[in-house]
Amino acid sequence: MATPRIISLEPSCTDLVFSLGREQWLCGVTAYCRKIPEIGDRVVDLELPSMGGLNYPRYEMMEKIRPDLVLTAAHCSQQMMCELVSRHFNVVSLNPVTWDDILRNISMLGWLLDAKETAEELVKRFQTDVRRCQRKARELPARPSLYVETQLKPVAFAPEWVRQMCEFVGGMDPFAEQRGDSDASRIVDIADLQRRDPDAIILSWIAADGDHDWEKVFDRPGWDDLRAVREERIYDVDARNLLYPGTVLLDGLDELSRIVGEISTAVADEELF
Repeated sequence: MATPRIISLEPSCTDLVFSLGREQWLCGVTAYCRKIPEIGDRVVDLELPSMGGLNYPRYEMMEKIRPDLVLTAAHCSQQMMCELVSRHFNVVSLNPVTWDDILRNISMLGWLLDAKETAEELVKRFQTDVRRCQRKARELPARPSLYVETQLKPVAFAPEWVRQMCEFVGGMDPFAEQRGDSDASRIVDIADLQRRDPDAIILSWIAADGDHDWEKVFDRPGWDDLRAVREERIYDVDARNLLYPGTVLLDGLDELSRIVGEISTAVADEELF
């Protein structure tokens, strides 16, 4: 029986294929997969060709490979999805919103890639790490509010699973009641952020070539009025650890847990006065 051929057009999908032990089935990945330390070295070792990126896919190369499965994600454009389907590719597009969605995607990929036992073990690892963080969170003296920003133009806070990650480690989301499934529901009004005045700010942007222009943040009118800025509780967290719904989220959990543990006592002391 011939080895199945998979093309992954999303770094988190590539990560999960590796985590499920099916990297030998990969026949192509995105150019961006090569730039991610956790994935890039493994991709290079397998000498996997680049299928371009979401903005410049190499359809002709995909047709030469004749994949049995193409993995992509929700932010794949409608035009690209239509093009993939018109070329008769079998496409699976992962669209997680919540933490449980991510675990279901792992289980589904385990079934698709004939790696159900490995997927079950990976899901248990996610669940075990969450329980560990929750136990640690119960011992904290306070639950600080965490504003996690994932993009600058327009300013937007993180997706639902990141809010849940913050809760797992003992934090609170200042925009909890404003949550929704659409990108529009995540747009932040700076004046509203000032009214909510979070205890800490986490900046986790996906930017081209890692170009994070922090000066643009501090130039915002009224930024100095925020308690998190006055108390110097602003943290830079690698976007991959929060926004790529794969195994790197476990590193993100540890980082959020460290941040909350660091500021919890200070916030508890502030609440006494």
